[in-house]
Amino acid sequence: MCREAVRKGNRIAVVSTFETSLSPTRNTLRRVAREMNRNVDIKEVLIEGGFGLESDKLKFLMVEKISKVANDVDVIIFTQGSMAYCESYIEEKLGKEVLTNPYFSALAVKRALLEKGL
Repeated sequence: MCREAVRKGNRIAVVSTFETSLSPTRNTLRRVAREMNRNVDIKEVLIEGGFGLESDKLKFLMVEKISKVANDVDVIIFTQGSMAYCESYIEEKLGKEVLTNPYFSALAVKRALLEKGL
């Protein structure tokens, strides 16, 4: 997910409902950017109070918070797999590509299985 985000642009929004997941994702993005010889500008968006919200309320809160940085970023990533169901909604509302971990994790598993001939 982080590699794809760096490929897509140098201005990346990192979105989470937990403050503790922002730092590891930010650090991974910076490491990946160094490996790819790219510079990144990372905007962190904490969806305070978002964890455990009913899905429609979470989506509304996410649009509210992410819209504050949407014009300043090329791509948005969600730090938590539990937010993946909001991906297409946020893309539609804000007009920005959203990347989520479950998709890229599934691709990695598929590649590993194919490499093993399974």
